[in-house]
Amino acid sequence: KTWVDCGDPGMRFWTQDILIDAYDEQQHTWFVSVFGGWGGAPNQLGGLYKTTDRGATWKRVLESYQVSSCTNHPANPDILYVATNGEGLMYSKNASSSTPAFSPVTNYYYVNPRRVFFNPHKKEELWVASGGYGTSRGIEGNAPVVREAAVPRPESAPLFRYDGTKKLLTLRFAPDGPVRGDLTLSSIDGRNIRRLMSGRVFTRGSRELFFPLAAMTPGLYLVSLSTYKLNYFSRILLL
Repeated sequence: KTWVDCGDPGMRFWTQDILIDAYDEQQHTWFVSVFGGWGGAPNQLGGLYKTTDRGATWKRVLESYQVSSCTNHPANPDILYVATNGEGLMYSKNASSSTPAFSPVTNYYYVNPRRVFFNPHKKEELWVASGGYGTSRGIEGNAPVVREAAVPRPESAPLFRYDGTKKLLTLRFAPDGPVRGDLTLSSIDGRNIRRLMSGRVFTRGSRELFFPLAAMTPGLYLVSLSTYKLNYFSRILLL
C-alpha cells in the first residue's frame, strides 16, 4: 500500500539491479542497471542510470543495450565495474562524476559477465560471475583485470573479420541448430551506433555474411552478435 515509483521511464520494464553507492553515507546516490529488451521488443533505453537524490531525478550515464549489474571498488570511490550482456565487462575511473566515462576491460574475454565481487581479504582481487563462461578470478594491476585461465572457444562461436581495403565486415557463423540473431555495431564506450542485422534466422550449418562499412567514421568499434543462446563480440578498427 505504500509503494512509490522512483524510477525513470526508461527503466520501467527491464530493471535488473540497484546499487546504493557505498561511498555516499547519506545513501542519496544509486546506480540502476537496465536491459533495453528482454522477452519483448527492445526499446533502446537500456544502460546504467544514476540518481543523486534518491530517485527524484535520473541520468543515464552508460548507454549500453543490456546492463546486468554494477559494483563499487572497495578502496576507490571513483572506480565502478559494470557487467553488460553483449558488450562485456566495463569500468569507470571517475564514477563519482556527474558524467562518468566507461571503458571496456579488454582482457576479460567473455561478452556476458553478470556480476563482479571483490575478495574482502585481498582488495585487488576480483571475481566475475558470468552467464555461460563460469567464474573468473582477476588481479588488478596495470590492466583492470588479468585473466588467470582461458576457456576454450566453442566451435560454434562466430568469427568476425574486417577487410580495411574493401571496408567490409565478414561474419562466419556455424550454429548447432536454428537460432535467430541480431548484429550490432557500437562505440567503444557501449553506445549503439548501427544495427547491421535484426532477427536473422540461421539454420544448422556454416554461413558467411558480408556487411559494407564504407560509410562509417574511422575509429574503434564493438561488433556483437546476440541470440537467445549466446552473445559474442569483437573489436574492429575502421581505417
